[in-house]
Amino acid sequence: MALWDPPAEIGILLYPDVAWGTVHGLTDLFNVATTLAREHCGPSAPILRVTHWRVESEKRSVDCVFDTHPHLPHGPAAVIVPGSWRGQPAADVRSRLIDWLGERHAAAQRSARSAAALSFSPRPDCWRAAP
Repeated sequence: MALWDPPAEIGILLYPDVAWGTVHGLTDLFNVATTLAREHCGPSAPILRVTHWRVESEKRSVDCVFDTHPHLPHGPAAVIVPGSWRGQPAADVRSRLIDWLGERHAAAQRSARSAAALSFSPRPDCWRAAP
């Protein structure tokens, strides 16, 4: 990984009655992994970015409320939905979470299709978008 490559973003979803020990444990785990990678592999080691996303049911939105690298644009490579000791969240919260996860999945598919749409030839000046 080059020094200028953005870190891989791992999102953790928050909702009422989420198991906070899981949220904090995962956040610590990914931060320690980054620290150890840097110690053992040097400054060019891959790093992980951790974000927390909370459902705001009044606004029907899911907002980032914690970010280890807040100066970078968002684009979670993976999203973790921690469990709860009290069961599933309320229907309106659950609906918004499902919608948001679907939006993230669709955005990732669009990105993958865009990258796959390039056809490569041996000469970079001949790269073109596939029909």
